[in-house]
Amino acid sequence: MFENLTLFDSQVSLDISLIQGDTREVILEFNDDAGSAIPLAGYDIKLTARTEPNSEAYPVFEKTIGAGISVDDNTVKVSFGAELITIRANVLYYDILFKKATTTRRFVAGKFFIKSSVTI
Repeated sequence: MFENLTLFDSQVSLDISLIQGDTREVILEFNDDAGSAIPLAGYDIKLTARTEPNSEAYPVFEKTIGAGISVDDNTVKVSFGAELITIRANVLYYDILFKKATTTRRFVAGKFFIKSSVTI
């Protein structure tokens, strides 16, 4: 799955469908409103998925750079796999935190729709 995200001054909502136990990569390309690449070098990037859309809900899984997230220029690749095998929820809520020096932004948020599998 590839998404080209044009960022204005607000958060992009992106819902993603996943199948329990399948490996999947979601590739996000970040551009400004003029269409220019937003360089992501130097950012700490973290994705957290929870059962409720708030920070008080228990995190089901997290991904960081080197642990499920890779970055190349203005592209973020999020990889999914084994962490989906034991998930029993149909819907999880997530956002992706970008942090650099004094800047903290959540450019992307949405829902993971997880379809159950019979064979795992």
